[in-house]
Amino acid sequence: MSTVPRTSCSRRIPRCTSSRRRATVSGAGARAWVPSRSSSRTKEYAARKLRGEDDVDPMDYATEEHLVFSPLPCWEHLPETEWRRNVANLIDQIEEEGARDRKRKRKMSLGVNKIMRVRPHKRPRKVERTPKPRFHAIGEEARKRMREAYTAIVVAYLIASERLRAGDRNVEFPEGTFPPGLPFVSFSVRCRGQPA
Repeated sequence: MSTVPRTSCSRRIPRCTSSRRRATVSGAGARAWVPSRSSSRTKEYAARKLRGEDDVDPMDYATEEHLVFSPLPCWEHLPETEWRRNVANLIDQIEEEGARDRKRKRKMSLGVNKIMRVRPHKRPRKVERTPKPRFHAIGEEARKRMREAYTAIVVAYLIASERLRAGDRNVEFPEGTFPPGLPFVSFSVRCRGQPA
C-alpha cells in the first residue's frame, strides 16, 4: 500500500494499488478493526498561534482511532467468511451499477489523480444558479396542493388587508398571518410542526 503526498488538510491518505479499495484488517473473529490516525486541529492551532511554534507536524497532535467492522444485523447469524463475501458482492454490484449508469449517461469518473488535485476549500469557477423552491414536497402533486393553499392564503390576506384599510375593524385574517398593525393570528387547531 502506497501513500499520496499530504493534502491541503495535512493528512496522509492511503492509496490502494488494486482496483477495489482494500483495508488491512487486524483482529480476530466477526469484529475486526482498522487502525487510523486523526489529527486535532484545535491542538495544532494552539501550537502554531498561541505557543508560537513555527514547524507544526499534524501527526504530533494525532490520536489513534479504530474503525470497527461488524456484520449487519441481518447477517449476524452467518459465518464471518460468508458475510464478508456478501459485503464484497454488494460492493461489486454498486460498482457495476455505477459503471452502467456512467456509460448510459456518457460520463467518466474523475479518477484518483484528479480527485487528489481538488482543493476542498476552493470555490468552484462555475456555480449553478437555480431558484430556491418555494416548497419542498415529496412529489409534484403535494407541491401543487401546497402552492394552491399558499395562493389561497395570500388572496385571503390581501382581501382582508383591503377591508381593514377601508375601515372594517371586524375583518378576520387567515390563520398564521401577521395583519398590518395588529397581533399575530394564531392557529385554531394545533398541528405537528406549526409554530407555537
